[in-house]
Amino acid sequence: SRSRSLCSACLLFQVFVRAASRMAAAALTVRGQRAAWMTRALSASFSPCLRRISASSMPHIVPRGMILARMRRIGPAIVCSVGMPRTAAARTGRGDVDGGEEQISETQFHERADVALQHLHDTLDGAELDDIDDISLEDGVLSVKLAEGGAFVINKHFATRQIWYASPVSGALYFSAASAGGWVAESRGESLEDVFTADLVKLVPDAAAVKFKSTG
Repeated sequence: SRSRSLCSACLLFQVFVRAASRMAAAALTVRGQRAAWMTRALSASFSPCLRRISASSMPHIVPRGMILARMRRIGPAIVCSVGMPRTAAARTGRGDVDGGEEQISETQFHERADVALQHLHDTLDGAELDDIDDISLEDGVLSVKLAEGGAFVINKHFATRQIWYASPVSGALYFSAASAGGWVAESRGESLEDVFTADLVKLVPDAAAVKFKSTG
């Protein structure tokens, strides 16, 4: 009877050992699968980042067209707060940027720009056009919001001593002080008042009756 008990115990021990071995093997397999899955997941997650990092080391990071498109969306009033290097005008084709600081002193710039912006504000405000929702002039920034959406932003830019102009019609333009008076966009050869009037009339037909005198 004792020998039978020992045999039974041995058989049970063998069964236990086999079961334990199978469980251990299964656990290792699951861990291996999890490790492989984690490796693939991490690789998939970080590959785009690595590609972006690799791309950032390329000499041509962003095409010039994308930069210009973004500048047009932002508008000069916001771009001016970032600032542009002097060589940016040549690279972006904006030859009229950075063109007025050698022609006019700091005092003259502020006096003439303030007069021009105040004149536009007062003339438009006095016209009381129904299609214009709001007009404001604060800290050298003239904003004209249209009732149907869109806005004009015209602001002083001291770094280049110009008036920067953002329009839903013409986009971004840069006006320098003319020696004969007024502010002129060299790229178009037109005055600030003429460009603003033409753009405004296209969006607000009643503005055709508003007369802006050349000032500044």
